[in-house]
Amino acid sequence: MVGINKSALMLDLETIFTRVQADINGPKALGRGEIIAVILQNPLLTSDGVTTNNSQIWVGGGSVRPYLMIPGQESPILYAEDLKDIYLQLLFPFPNPNGGILTAAVSAAVGGAGAGYTAGDVLTLSPGAIGSNATITVLTVGGPLTAGTALNAGGAGYVVGNVLSVIGGNGLGRIVVDTVDGAGAILTFHISVPGDNYVDTAGNAVAGGAGAGATFNTVTTHKVMSIAITTPGTGFVAGNAYNAAGGTGAGAVIIPLTVQTLVAESADITCIIYRWRKGGKQ
Repeated sequence: MVGINKSALMLDLETIFTRVQADINGPKALGRGEIIAVILQNPLLTSDGVTTNNSQIWVGGGSVRPYLMIPGQESPILYAEDLKDIYLQLLFPFPNPNGGILTAAVSAAVGGAGAGYTAGDVLTLSPGAIGSNATITVLTVGGPLTAGTALNAGGAGYVVGNVLSVIGGNGLGRIVVDTVDGAGAILTFHISVPGDNYVDTAGNAVAGGAGAGATFNTVTTHKVMSIAITTPGTGFVAGNAYNAAGGTGAGAVIIPLTVQTLVAESADITCIIYRWRKGGKQ
């Protein structure tokens, strides 16, 4: 009887093309009960367009999502029940396979290279989240000159107060002659400028001063100067800084420059939605 129901008139069936993003943050509601059917296309393919990755897209009702979408194929037709939503959910693999370190560098921040390390030390990095640890191997150590630097050969012809430039490193290391013998051979000295990027060297040469022939056994702070990735781990983010643990030293900070991206963390899914187009009131 006209005028009693007051519900919306159901006119014709309309087709809607839309796109919804499924991601790792939980189920996404696609629509409510006025949707009578939906077909979805699973886009989870790797860059070659053929091989699927390890993520899974499930679709279904609010509490149960029984349909696993086959990558590259359409889902079954789904019907909304009463006023329940249709949900999409991207299940991300555990542990997270993304974020394996491909390339990395020692932090350029002051103190970021640490001190006291030995070439060959294996250091562990932790992403501080889901994932496994990565390990790096210290290839070279060095740094500023320290008080452990010793006289190797005194040379001749030097005078007190001579400033000697230490060869190698960043070229800024300076040694000042404190005492000499009668032939001008250096007896004692001190480091006035430690410089940086030197390596431990027996018989390191110097330049400058009034004499010649002096050499020094340079000893450095043993900061980390170069590294190799031993185990890439997972869960790391390019550009983030990660503390290194282990080895003979302390304080090194490593920054991944590039990391692996093996699995999509979100997916834009194309949907074809069929629903009744509502009109006026009865």
